[in-house]
Amino acid sequence: MPSKNRLRCTCFFIFLSSILFIASSYAEENAATMYQQASSLFSDISSFPHDEINKVIKDGWKEGNEGLKAILAQNKEAIEGFKKATEITYCDFTFGKPPVKDLIAMGPSHLKELRIAKLMMLEAKLYEEEHKPDLALENYLALTRYVRHLEQQKAFILLTKATVWVTETPLYSAIDRYLEQNENVNIEDFQSILSMLLSLKSDKLRITLENAFEEERTAHRNTIIRLLDSPDFLSEYFGQNEREQEASGKAVTPDKGKESAKDKPIKLIKKVRQAIYKEYNKSDNEWYPYLVAAFRENNYNAFNKRYEQSGVLKFTPFSWFVFTQPYLLKNKLFQWMFSSTIAKTISRLFVQMPMPGYNRQIVYYYNSVSRLNLLIAAVAVRCYEIEKGKMLENLQELVPAYLEKIPEDPFDNFKPLKYVKKENGWIVYSFGPDKQDDFAGVEIDEEAHGLSKAKGDIVFQSF
Repeated sequence: MPSKNRLRCTCFFIFLSSILFIASSYAEENAATMYQQASSLFSDISSFPHDEINKVIKDGWKEGNEGLKAILAQNKEAIEGFKKATEITYCDFTFGKPPVKDLIAMGPSHLKELRIAKLMMLEAKLYEEEHKPDLALENYLALTRYVRHLEQQKAFILLTKATVWVTETPLYSAIDRYLEQNENVNIEDFQSILSMLLSLKSDKLRITLENAFEEERTAHRNTIIRLLDSPDFLSEYFGQNEREQEASGKAVTPDKGKESAKDKPIKLIKKVRQAIYKEYNKSDNEWYPYLVAAFRENNYNAFNKRYEQSGVLKFTPFSWFVFTQPYLLKNKLFQWMFSSTIAKTISRLFVQMPMPGYNRQIVYYYNSVSRLNLLIAAVAVRCYEIEKGKMLENLQELVPAYLEKIPEDPFDNFKPLKYVKKENGWIVYSFGPDKQDDFAGVEIDEEAHGLSKAKGDIVFQSF
């Protein structure tokens, strides 16, 4: 009969083994880990043939594209690992660690993932060329699951959204062409695609640019505090500025014995630091509500106009002179006398830096929503046609059997998408970023989808 101590040791060993097994299983259940593993298998191609791959994805395989097959073969293992990662439900690219929310912190890199995703689209087009539509569809659904993983991220939101936008436009167009060119796609395939797209839309609308802007606002504020706590932060700026001038050959040789900006720290007095934070809060509290309103209303033009006309973020010649003369800022008396000007200049610089770019992010976001809504509507229409054996008269007939409500057009004041029935088919379309109805007669260039002034409608035609 075993002793009590031996029995306790055995139980403890079993318990410890169980904990380790559960912990290792949990780690494996994070799709982000598997994406990293797949990325590590990606062959480092110094000159990745983006243009040639994009052309094949858009127009199909041609005789001159044989070299791309070698790239697919080299990365077969990475592609397969990527596909397996998409099958995992849970995905967290922070790996459970609270992210450092400031502008200096680096977010996850998705570059290799993006290249593998492009190769998966390329592989799907090859499957279509080889008359293997089932394998092509598997790739498209896997890529849609990858986009869902990105849409679920609650940290570094703007970064992951940008990754989504790079992936989505060619993906949705590829799915559209796949459905158009493959006559043997059955109702089950359409239903699978529709279900996946509706799930993706739910994730996209749950974590939006409003969440991203709030995260960015926190990051900016934390960065200001971090920099103000380090009195040498301006020295770093001016030191980098001088190094850039030296590299370009524009630096002026300092007088003998004169210290350069990087040799002697620029220490801001307490009065200036407090004034910077006060001015930053004032501008920040004014501009972020405008930004959120521009997003909610998809009214980026009004935000642009307000930004351009406002004097709040503009610099006077004197403020620019102050900020570009580091030797003046080293003088504590000068800081004390011009603390308000120095504070306004520096705080405006920090508020001003991201604002113009946010306008384009809004356009990208709603372009993404628009293309997804169009594909959802188009697939639902095709499901209706297959099951009913007739053409749809208007999109309202899809409710509630196929859709809970008609997908909206964010470029038409969030009204339902337009549907046009023709003799030989149909068209669903969005007004596009220019917010003008071209009646699907002018189609927007895919490469211009992030430009607010890009002309043309976003169009999906009958398959």
